Amino acid sequence: MRPIYASVSALLGMTCALSAIAAEPFNYDYLGITYDYQRIGVDGFSEELEGHRVTAIYSEELKQGLIYQAFGTTEFTDDELMSSGDSYFYERDSIDLGVSLGAHIPFTAKADAVGTVKLGYSFYDVYSGLKLDGDATTTVVDESGSEPFADISAGIRWFLDDYNSIDIQPLLGVIVTEDTNDAYFRGRVSTRLVGTMEAYLDMTTYLDSDYRAFGTGIFLYY
Repeated sequence: MRPIYASVSALLGMTCALSAIAAEPFNYDYLGITYDYQRIGVDGFSEELEGHRVTAIYSEELKQGLIYQAFGTTEFTDDELMSSGDSYFYERDSIDLGVSLGAHIPFTAKADAVGTVKLGYSFYDVYSGLKLDGDATTTVVDESGSEPFADISAGIRWFLDDYNSIDIQPLLGVIVTEDTNDAYFRGRVSTRLVGTMEAYLDMTTYLDSDYRAFGTGIFLYY
């Protein structure tokens, strides 16, 4: 009887472990507002352009493991760089609207693997000019328009300690537009403030261009 008892005990133990993993603690139903302070490098200038981005997000887990989101973003940059008599002026205003579909897979009781595909449309107005050592300003870009984009990312969410404690979220992604593909890394640290309210800090950096964004935001879970 001991071998049978041992086998049953082992099976029950495995079942409990799998149940613990399946009952992962992360919630994907929330309303969010986020802000990003952007630093954008320009060839030939040691300083960086400053930009700002504000996003509103609605997120819902449609069924176990499947995440739907809708988002709207307003972005604005109005800055000038100076270097040895040369100057570069850049102004951009844009509004992005889109949706995303993602999936999360628990692989421990305190960690999720998450993948997301965002699809959206950007409506923009851009003007930039370059003045070389006091000469007249040369217009570099002056256009208004719109374009589709995709943002594909994958990463993890991992509680450092107990449920609803600090969690970290490293991920890799790529933003695809008609003209460019920008690969990026984002690292985020989140913590619960009170009740169902969560706050985070993060940093995003492009892997092949001089761009960084420092972000914060509030998520209200429901």
